[in-house]
Amino acid sequence: AQLIREMVFAWAEEPLPIFGLPRVLQEEEDLCESVVRALHAQGNAAMNEKRYKEALAIYGEAISVIDSANACGPTCGLLDGDLRVHRAVCALELGRFGQVLRECNAVLEGNPKRLLHTSTTAQAKAFRFTMIALLALDRKDEASAVLERAADLGLLPRGTQSGSTKDAREEAAPRQAAMAGQQQPTTLEKPK
Repeated sequence: AQLIREMVFAWAEEPLPIFGLPRVLQEEEDLCESVVRALHAQGNAAMNEKRYKEALAIYGEAISVIDSANACGPTCGLLDGDLRVHRAVCALELGRFGQVLRECNAVLEGNPKRLLHTSTTAQAKAFRFTMIALLALDRKDEASAVLERAADLGLLPRGTQSGSTKDAREEAAPRQAAMAGQQQPTTLEKPK
């Protein structure tokens, strides 16, 4: 124990050799990003083939990599928003409106460090899918509040509010019918 104390104190008095540290951190960040991008591509492939449950799991795995890795940088923050939006799309297709709301909330209200790097496109889509889910759940007042908040944040041009509400209602209608009749809802969008 004494030897360990002496080594720690001796180490503390020596200047740290940090010349290699930035390179190591960059390599970890690059590795994290490449793993997340590969999972993102796999999830997109599954979603494009309408294997929504599988896509949800793959996107979730990518999000877990981001959450567990301290090395993920700003690019992973952008990917996190995209991954969660894609999870929301899959959940919409499966009629899991509560999960849509959770995924979109994570994009809009999640980790402040990660929100700094979330694209406005992901945020705008999160607002849109939140509105669709709320309308499908017949929660019109909450959907209107979401629309107002999106407009206040500049994610929706002021003049398009009524058009956006109409679009969201049109997309929510078959989902409401699917819930009532257990039909398969129509496809929303394909990931990029």
